[in-house]
Amino acid sequence: MKISIRTTHYTPSEQTEKRAEAKSDLIGYATLRFDDNYVLDKVQIRERRDNNELFVALPTIPDKEGKPKEFFHPITPETRTALNKAVLGQFNDENVKQGDYYTYDLGEKVTFKPTAKADNFFDFTKENVVGIGSVRFGEWVCENISVKRKVERDADGNSIKGKYTDELYVDTPKYPKKKDGKTEYQQMFYPVTEEAAAEFKKVCIDALEEFKKEKAKNADWGIGVHEERTNDQSVEKDNVQDANVDYSDMDLSEFEDLVLPASNGRSR
Repeated sequence: MKISIRTTHYTPSEQTEKRAEAKSDLIGYATLRFDDNYVLDKVQIRERRDNNELFVALPTIPDKEGKPKEFFHPITPETRTALNKAVLGQFNDENVKQGDYYTYDLGEKVTFKPTAKADNFFDFTKENVVGIGSVRFGEWVCENISVKRKVERDADGNSIKGKYTDELYVDTPKYPKKKDGKTEYQQMFYPVTEEAAAEFKKVCIDALEEFKKEKAKNADWGIGVHEERTNDQSVEKDNVQDANVDYSDMDLSEFEDLVLPASNGRSR
């Protein structure tokens, strides 16, 4: 598996009242690219105001209580530590050209293939949403994934409100971005190749369909399925596939012992 990292410095034009009251200051951004197939955007590099310590803040979405929650994150402390070291090391290296990707080879033992089981998804009907769940990517997990039906369109290509086709697609959490006075919503984690997009979609839909089959089978026996799941589109910890698997035997040495500076565009 290869991971490519791009960091950029952020310097505000002025200190706003909001920033002055914040517990930590934004000083940079990072983008992660996994095997050139998936991208995680909107990663922030922040500095704690009390001790000037730098830390990596992965993108978040509000949970049902309105508190920020990482929807895409490592499932092992070792992976998070290695990520923080790589991102901050590259960000602080004077020989690194900000805005360029630097690629590191983590070896064949570390993979980034999407996997999901039936109990990672559940059916959920709201407007065009038909299911919600989570997918594992090796030592990472992406939660709050929605399986949706495409909007039906008229002869002019305009969407018809409340009308949907049977064609399904997969959606991940978005962030609002204003452009030309309008608000657009962009994904923060997404596949960047047709092959990866097709694989991601198949894994999600297959897991959802398998859940529906198990639900129907258990209904025949009068057994409840995932009775404690809620409709808030959040995925509980128990639904994260194999979250307690021990990955201590994986070779993360190349990632954890990165020696920067890295050469521009060069695999390590």
